[in-house]
Amino acid sequence: MDNRQELISKNYLWTISENYDINVNPIFLDKLPPYLKMTTSYAFNDKDNDLLVPYLDYLKEIDRHETFYNLFIEGVSFFSYEKLSTSRPVLESYRHEYYKANFSKFNNKKKNDIVDEIKYTLSARYFNEVPKTTDSVKDLADKIKKFESFNNLENLIEYFETLIGSQFHFNESLITKENKERKKFDKDGIKEKQSKSENLLEDEYGLIGSAEFTSDLDLDGLERDEKTKLSLDDIQDDEKEDKYILAENVFGKSLLTSKTKLVLEKEICTGLHSNSKLIISKGDYSDNLEALYRKRRLEEVTLENKDYFDFFKNKFTRDQYNIERNLKLSLIRNTESRNKHAKNGNINPSNIYRATILNDPRIFIKDQSYPDTNISIDILIDNSASQLDRKEKIAS
Repeated sequence: MDNRQELISKNYLWTISENYDINVNPIFLDKLPPYLKMTTSYAFNDKDNDLLVPYLDYLKEIDRHETFYNLFIEGVSFFSYEKLSTSRPVLESYRHEYYKANFSKFNNKKKNDIVDEIKYTLSARYFNEVPKTTDSVKDLADKIKKFESFNNLENLIEYFETLIGSQFHFNESLITKENKERKKFDKDGIKEKQSKSENLLEDEYGLIGSAEFTSDLDLDGLERDEKTKLSLDDIQDDEKEDKYILAENVFGKSLLTSKTKLVLEKEICTGLHSNSKLIISKGDYSDNLEALYRKRRLEEVTLENKDYFDFFKNKFTRDQYNIERNLKLSLIRNTESRNKHAKNGNINPSNIYRATILNDPRIFIKDQSYPDTNISIDILIDNSASQLDRKEKIAS
């Protein structure tokens, strides 16, 4: 995972969990379907979130087939669902698609292992179907579903440890010679070693930013003496106003008066964002390092986009013509009148036979005009950091 992709994944993790102190590599999310990606991310909302990644690593360590790992991730979805669905109703749609895909994949088909059996059983139950499997699989599925009754990760991990110890036989190769038993997860040792992560969003400049907007902000290649203009080493955490002034210099002067800004912050910056400051700017930058970089980068990207457009100008002109033509044809079709067979109107002699032979009374011709139909054109432009590699196409 490259640095940019890792930062995008971390943004996903921070947003779903609403925990911006997390400092982990979210590579474990990459292969998960959207539903499990969301529920696993939300588990980091828990106060014991520092146990989650070490425990996932531990599950991989004790079983190279990742059986326990996958079962635990499945269980975490039950742990998170009710808590997360209240704030993110779209989760139910992802859940439905997840179980639908599993049921389609495993129903009446061979299951390769216990994980496939559990996925099939849970998806069948979701659709109120009776799973065609063994009682032991049904029992294990019931126990995994019990994850929804837990309120914290520490108890959840203890429960799962007991579960795999009682439900599974461990190969001798997984048992240490010294203890003659499976290696235990040392949660107490991990808690002692791990200290609270530094806020990843609080970079060396003291600014909080999203990867969508700051992924290009790489100042390492600029002159070090210029960097001293914006050094925040001497700025204390309680000097919020100084940081706000600095943020204005980076993102642009605020268009709001101080009074209006305070009123909006009181209304908008609540809950998790209660200490946040609000900037609405038209991009009036000062001559600081970030502003110079952003301005220069903007000019470079503008030229890149223009060069790309000029190179493919004939293609874009042709596309523009085709769109115009299709819109004109649609408008014409919506305004013209058409002849239609009807039960009244002007008689059509060639259709009289239909009344006597086919008992079809529609032997008349009638003009039918169609009222103008509103045409709606929606253009969605995805300007997120994941689209940086094709920004010229999006701009065009």
